[in-house]
Amino acid sequence: MSAAESFILHSKGASNKVTTFGSPTAGVIDYTSVSVVKLVSSGDQNMYVGFPTSSLHKQIPQNGYNKTGIIPDVTIKANEKNKIKAVMQYFNKK
Repeated sequence: MSAAESFILHSKGASNKVTTFGSPTAGVIDYTSVSVVKLVSSGDQNMYVGFPTSSLHKQIPQNGYNKTGIIPDVTIKANEKNKIKAVMQYFNKK
């Protein structure tokens, strides 16, 4: 998901002709790099924990992590059966 968010951000930065559709992303771009450490384990099981080491969120640490992700320019409801048709209708109205 972070790769998709990165693609959106770079695309919007490269052109003002980019329009996003759908629902808000998960905000995982906040954590572009993660370090993983092995926790003390018992037996044959290994447990690991990952923690973010960098972020692209401009308001961290002042406002905490990005709770909404990227808000689309045009919202399409999750239960919309034909999302492509909804996008086409949007452009046909312009």
